[in-house]
Amino acid sequence: MAHFRKKKGKWYVEIKKKGHPRVSKAFISKDTANKFAKDIESQMEKGLYQGLDNKITLRELLIKYRDEVVVNHKACRRTTSKINQIIKNKISSIGVWMLKSSHLYQYKKELSETKAPQTVKIYLTLIKAVWNTAIKVWSIHMPVQCPCDLVVIDKFNNTRDITLSDVEYNRLLDCAKQSSLHMLHDLINFAYLTSARYSEIVNLKRKDADFKKQLITFRDTKNKSDRTIAISSKVIEILKRYPFGDTFFRVPHDKFVYQWNRCRAKAGLKDFRFHDIRSAAIRNMLLSGMSLAEVQVQSGHRSIDVLTKRYARIKALDLVEKIEKSAK
Repeated sequence: MAHFRKKKGKWYVEIKKKGHPRVSKAFISKDTANKFAKDIESQMEKGLYQGLDNKITLRELLIKYRDEVVVNHKACRRTTSKINQIIKNKISSIGVWMLKSSHLYQYKKELSETKAPQTVKIYLTLIKAVWNTAIKVWSIHMPVQCPCDLVVIDKFNNTRDITLSDVEYNRLLDCAKQSSLHMLHDLINFAYLTSARYSEIVNLKRKDADFKKQLITFRDTKNKSDRTIAISSKVIEILKRYPFGDTFFRVPHDKFVYQWNRCRAKAGLKDFRFHDIRSAAIRNMLLSGMSLAEVQVQSGHRSIDVLTKRYARIKALDLVEKIEKSAK
């Protein structure tokens, strides 16, 4: 309902309606104020009222989310990169009240041309997270339902079945030795011998390495907990090659990505990810005779089910020798 009052020669109108923010504005004449009130109330009744935030674009929300929320995330760098890519796309210039599911479908189609289905889903989920934060945390008046909710995500199988043979591993190491990033060879070897994640490797602090006990501790891992693992003498040799600084492997992430991509391409392993080395390491541990419980301590997996289904990747061919021995 609209309420009118006159003050200092102007007519002030205030409109209050459940489910909508309070609207107030001043006019010279009462007739103009009355017409404005009727128009706003009509829009509210029809669900067409866009509120005072109708000019806010998706780009503005993305920037605010990046600068105020993402900076506190563990995966800040990765998420920031994705947000910046969305900002560069024309979809970010659309106002939040004008953004429709058709725009998101078109954006999804563009992403699908160069990115995997799982990655496409991540981008759309990110937009939805920004949208929900704008409504629930920042109290911005905008459509409650995010257009992303109306976009059907294609079903996909995200299972990777890539293993690394001894020949391929040695070829990868040979190519790493030729890299201008001199520690690339040791980074790969360290990952292969420990099953550690990249983030765990580069964040490993010198104070968390005990060479006498042959133990190292990764702090604040992906599972939000610390993990201590046993290391071999080969791993100790690698770490001793980097005696300076709080951490052992100090390398700019962009430089690592560039040199890693060149290395794997040169080794003929273009689709092989650095994280796949973790899978190869786990597979080797299991084949060496370590129990699932022992491997779980090293890898840090909370679930043995995840460990066996996603990381073990033991092939029937790997078991031929053991089967032959059991038959004797």
